[in-house]
Amino acid sequence: MPDQGAAPAAPLDAIGHLLAELRRLDLILWQHVREGGFPEGQADAPNAPPMDPQGPSGARGDPGALLEEHTERLRAAVQASRAAGARLPLIALCERLELDPLSIGVLMLALAPHVDRHYERVYGWLQGDAARTAPRMDLALQVFGGAPAERLALRGVFRPDAPLLRSGFVRLADPPDQPAVSDLSRVLWVSPRLLRFLTDQPAAEPEVEAARAREPLPPPTSSLLGALGRFAAVWARRERPGPVGVLRSEDPAAALASAAAIAGRAGAPALLVDLAAPGASRHPVERVIEASLDEARLLGALAALSGFDELAGPAREAALGAAVAQLGRFDGACLLIAREAPDLRHELRRRPVLVLDAPLPEVDERAALWAAQLGDRPDTRPHLPDIARLYRLGSGQIRDAARMVETLDVAEGPSPSHLRTASQAQSRQGLGELAQRVPERGAWGDLVLPPPSVRRLRSIVDHLRHRDTVFRAWGLGSKVASWRGVTAMFAGPPGTGKTLSASLIAQALGLPLFRIDLAGVVSKYIGETEKNLDRVFRAAYRSNAVIFFDEADALFGKRTEVKDAHDRYANVETSYLLQKLELFEGLAVLATNLKKNIDPAFMRRIDVLVDFPFPSVESRLRLWQTLMPAEMPREAGLDLAFLAERFELSGGHIKNAVQAAALAAAAEESAVGMRHLVQGVRWELQKQGKLAAAGDFGPYADLLPEQHGEGEGAEERPEVVHSRAGRRGR
Repeated sequence: MPDQGAAPAAPLDAIGHLLAELRRLDLILWQHVREGGFPEGQADAPNAPPMDPQGPSGARGDPGALLEEHTERLRAAVQASRAAGARLPLIALCERLELDPLSIGVLMLALAPHVDRHYERVYGWLQGDAARTAPRMDLALQVFGGAPAERLALRGVFRPDAPLLRSGFVRLADPPDQPAVSDLSRVLWVSPRLLRFLTDQPAAEPEVEAARAREPLPPPTSSLLGALGRFAAVWARRERPGPVGVLRSEDPAAALASAAAIAGRAGAPALLVDLAAPGASRHPVERVIEASLDEARLLGALAALSGFDELAGPAREAALGAAVAQLGRFDGACLLIAREAPDLRHELRRRPVLVLDAPLPEVDERAALWAAQLGDRPDTRPHLPDIARLYRLGSGQIRDAARMVETLDVAEGPSPSHLRTASQAQSRQGLGELAQRVPERGAWGDLVLPPPSVRRLRSIVDHLRHRDTVFRAWGLGSKVASWRGVTAMFAGPPGTGKTLSASLIAQALGLPLFRIDLAGVVSKYIGETEKNLDRVFRAAYRSNAVIFFDEADALFGKRTEVKDAHDRYANVETSYLLQKLELFEGLAVLATNLKKNIDPAFMRRIDVLVDFPFPSVESRLRLWQTLMPAEMPREAGLDLAFLAERFELSGGHIKNAVQAAALAAAAEESAVGMRHLVQGVRWELQKQGKLAAAGDFGPYADLLPEQHGEGEGAEERPEVVHSRAGRRGR
């Protein structure tokens, strides 16, 4: 028993506590030597390592009594340290890992040689071989087990699912010189990080430091904090194992910041890891995840892992697999953050798993984030509401865009256009495989359509610009099921301006336009079309893009009567597409040449229908005039009215004819004349599989090459005539 009149025990620091525990191990080893039948003279022999049997008072005595005295003093010192608010990492570790006294003893046995190499001699002597400097399982059983029955019971400490080995900080490994014949011969390995932690050294393993998210994180968003509210509620129960949150977010940087925020509210640290950090690529991703979860276990921290989406395909699958495997032994709280995170409730069914979806911030919050990043700048402040409405960006993207604005301002001088440039740069362009970027071209004045159609096109721009005002601020959204996106159908023959109209709308909104490659979307394999469509809409959402389905009949045709499995799955594809369109928060434009072939069920879901009629004579004349720029040199007396009246060509065909005429004139180094235009018209008709006789060109027939001996052969097949005069039977 300790002296009742002794002075109160002094508080310990981390190192003092560790040394005191090692002193306790010394006394346990000495007691083992004495109880093992070693004569004291043999223990003190020259070949024996120094094992000081003195107690705290400096007097020699019975090892059991000395051990009891030291244990009591150590317990009092720990209580004093806690009362003084001292941080004792070893106590925290034992509580987090739920280690019992035997497990703590084994831990100290494994750790001791990493503190003082003196223990290597001790272990070699106790194990009967000076080369056996690492403690083996057999030594641990002898030291802490006592009788054979106790040793057998003690083996439970070394089960893979027991707290000590499940933690991963202590493992049983084969001896370096030879494979272990039995588990008794296996050595106790301890993580080097454990000693640094127990001596209050903050440095984590290199793999963790390389992947740690260090840069100032963007502000958390209300949607992220709201989504994590469920996770925080489960975590607050402090049950083991803790919850795993699968957080699907387009804003991974802000998601990490939100994870730190909820950890702070819970009074816990957070370990924020970005698997795609530049330094992390130097280490195997499996090792980064293992070391990160080990570090979180040591710190009692919430582990938040992001960066899965930035990894290449095989690496991403390896990272997800490693996360699932390591979460099998990590019983703390963890968040897995990815844009397309899988549902892991089956793989981790033995613990609570929450699948959380966090949308990007709403327009008002986006505007506030912009203002917070840029400050009260008079050159940008008036434009922030429009930028916030047009570009669905997360907090992290807005932070990066604001930095780009400042960089552009320094290089080029302040300009409001930098807001749009930076926003477009932050919009992820993930449509490359299944879509083609449509370059910006033309102006509204180039569009030759009936006034009602033009007004309807402009109404699409108004819808997208003012939808938040109408549906959120004015409350109309509570009366409408889906209002965030717009599905528009452009119906009309080829070449009537559907692509140009989509481009003009995208330009007016400041958004990129992508034409969907239907050949890459529609697949003969069951289920592949749906996967491709899902990729298209996800990428379009991230890209803040307008998507343009040209010749949409291939995807939106009428559903068929189900006669076989292919019919059934074709109908499933149409239904799936309707669902994706309703959920899409951007503008989807569908172009069709045959409106009557579109599924009626789909037509009911169209928000805007714009007809593109075949151009009238007056419209064709405007097209001829519009498509010949003022800079183009031209001969006097061009009879564009004749061409518009005589040949029924759409705007696309007229554009091609003008282009062919201009190239022919440039080759002759002359101005564009009627001879070039009539030849351009004939070539365009031939491209369509149509032939016009020379007589169809009326007074300009003699300008055709065959009239001058060049011979196009058209006069030999006059029966195919595609002009207004020919149809009237001149």
